[in-house]
Amino acid sequence: MEQVITTSIQQERIKVKQILSFVLQCLLFYVITGSQIQGFGSYYFCFGVYFALLWCHFNPFFLSISYLVGCGLRSLTMIGLYVHTTTILFGMILSILLLRDKKTINRYIWIALSGLSQVMLLYQHSTDLISAVVCCAGVLLGMVVTYIAICCFSGTIIRGYTKKLNLDEQICLYILGLIFAMGLPTSIYGVNLFLWISTFCILSLSYLKKSQFLILISVLFGLGGYFSSFYSGYVVGYVLIGLMILAFKNTNRYITTVAVLMTHLFTSYVLHGYEITIATLVGLLLIAVMFISIPKKYFEKWVYQFFPIDSQMAVRNIVNRSKDSLCKRISTISMVFKEMDRAYRHMVQGLISEEEAKMMMTNELRSMMCKNCAERHHCHKNTMLVETMKEMVSTGFEKGKVSLLDIPQYLSSNCKRLNAMLATTNQLLASYKHYASMITNMDSSRLLIADTLSGMSEVLNKLSLEVQSNISYDGAKEERIIADLSYDNIYVTEAVVYEQNIYVKNVTLIVKNFHKTIQETKQIEKIVGKVCGTKMKIVSMELGTQPSTHIIQLKTSPNYDLVYGTATCTKSGVVSSGDTHSLIEIDTGKYMVALCDGMGSGEKAHSGSQLAIGLLENFYKAGFDNEMILTSINKLLSLSNDEHFNALDVTVLDFQNNTMDFIKLGAPKGYLIRSEETIVIGTNGLPLGVLEEMKPHITQKKVENFDMIIMVTDGISDAFGSSDALKNYIHTLDTINPQTMADNILQQAMTLEDGKPQDDMSVSVVRVFKVV
Repeated sequence: MEQVITTSIQQERIKVKQILSFVLQCLLFYVITGSQIQGFGSYYFCFGVYFALLWCHFNPFFLSISYLVGCGLRSLTMIGLYVHTTTILFGMILSILLLRDKKTINRYIWIALSGLSQVMLLYQHSTDLISAVVCCAGVLLGMVVTYIAICCFSGTIIRGYTKKLNLDEQICLYILGLIFAMGLPTSIYGVNLFLWISTFCILSLSYLKKSQFLILISVLFGLGGYFSSFYSGYVVGYVLIGLMILAFKNTNRYITTVAVLMTHLFTSYVLHGYEITIATLVGLLLIAVMFISIPKKYFEKWVYQFFPIDSQMAVRNIVNRSKDSLCKRISTISMVFKEMDRAYRHMVQGLISEEEAKMMMTNELRSMMCKNCAERHHCHKNTMLVETMKEMVSTGFEKGKVSLLDIPQYLSSNCKRLNAMLATTNQLLASYKHYASMITNMDSSRLLIADTLSGMSEVLNKLSLEVQSNISYDGAKEERIIADLSYDNIYVTEAVVYEQNIYVKNVTLIVKNFHKTIQETKQIEKIVGKVCGTKMKIVSMELGTQPSTHIIQLKTSPNYDLVYGTATCTKSGVVSSGDTHSLIEIDTGKYMVALCDGMGSGEKAHSGSQLAIGLLENFYKAGFDNEMILTSINKLLSLSNDEHFNALDVTVLDFQNNTMDFIKLGAPKGYLIRSEETIVIGTNGLPLGVLEEMKPHITQKKVENFDMIIMVTDGISDAFGSSDALKNYIHTLDTINPQTMADNILQQAMTLEDGKPQDDMSVSVVRVFKVV
């Protein structure tokens, strides 16, 4: 029941809004019909506003009725009826054909079509040459009004009244306001409606913070009254009214209202600028009472709805201040991780020395074997017993266990419990081995955690430095982006342009009615890039909090981009390959290309290389540096019970800074083809997981246009026999397609092994090209 009542109330509200909208449209056309320039008729401003509202997707049926009613009430003639009827027919047909499903046609085409709608008016004046010329000029004037109205309505009705207008839209709004003021009737049955309406509007706008707007609006009303009646006193009177409001607006509205009324009386009776009848004066008094009676908050809300305060500077200042607080908190957290790193390193125990271990085991062996022995008093007097026991323990350390052959001669001759001594010695050796393994693993785990915490501390410290720098905004570019995009029917309600550093610019747009088409996307990138003076790239698009809006993020496009090709095959007779390859985008313009060769072939090698690649990708995405990443992955793999040995070949390409890092661990040599030269990228070190401590081999070079990087696993290099042979073969390949090159290298390697690969084979090829 409640839902039915709610639905009914909503429907009633919709009906009220529709009726109110219809009445306002009728009043608009009624006023505009009265706007005319001397020598021209009253049709030209009207059809321009009518076609502009159709372009804004107003209901063509109701709009046409309100157009006919408003124009008919102000000026009803037979010729006018013919002209308005023809205009309506053209407008409705064009709306049905061209503006279906909220589609937007190019504004200039629509303006031309609006001029064609006046064919009946041109026909009526075709009999006289002078009349025809004046009519043609009037139609052109109406087309100009169509452009002005479209520009004005696109910045208000379509984009929203709460958004800042660009310069073109502001000028068009003022011109349209002047046209409206020109149409206000100055005398209907002795009543000056112009004075009533203009006085109420100016008093309402007295809450504007910016004085220049108030003066400008007062002048527009003065000019409107002058063009409507040709009494120059309107201009003088309304300039005086604007000055009076500025003088008293900061006192209270009672004084402001009295000042406005006194200015009207002064202009009328002293300056004789315009006539004020008794009826008009009564109306002005009623306007004054109504203005004073309405609460101030409603006027402020109405004024700020149409003339929003530009609070962006305050908001941006708050953003920069908040960044300082965030920076301090990040730095504090970074220090916490650093202290935790020190704590874990302090917890590392380390093994006792070998001499101490031997002595402890010797004493333990002596205690266990001699405790209940009847000959202990006799044996303990002989120092040879301790020496021979220590000798046997030392032999066990070297061989891992002892046997009868390892027992010293003195013990075998004097001790009657040799078998028990052997068993106890081997038990102590096994216990020590277990202890050493456990302590080593614990220490390695603590060091791994310490390294990770240290890496987190460094990442947070870098983040703190990035956050610490104040954001530099560019208001001029923001306004220009909004204006330039509006010309292409892309309506941006808000734009923020700021610099991350001297190389990277960021732009955030709030776009209304964005359809995500390729054409719109390319147009946004092109226009924003032109304004910012650099090529821009859309990095993200998401729905906005307001209906029918999208938040679009653009960033300076990297200097280079890449294309990638890869070719693989498994060892002959094996299903799963131990080779794994990867290409990921770490950040905008930063890529990681990796090739991992697991130990051997088959499922175990495949899972091991996949594990290493997965760790590598996630570490790089988290923002760790090269050495920290590889050291941590190596420790993780070395702690595993399974032996995961992986040869790793990584290339990190940073197209913002134009650098590339070649990182190799046990991988074959790589190749960089640049112009006519082939550069060999060297390698050293063991694969991941072999030793707990390692240091990767890193080669850094500058990126150049058309660089081609070739990475191979040992299955390929072994097939060619030497790096020189592979290098010479690469020289013979005449292709710039990375996939074709990868396929050719793999095919040649398989040919060299008679089509039966002795190991898994993988080739990854990257070609770099400059973004134009």
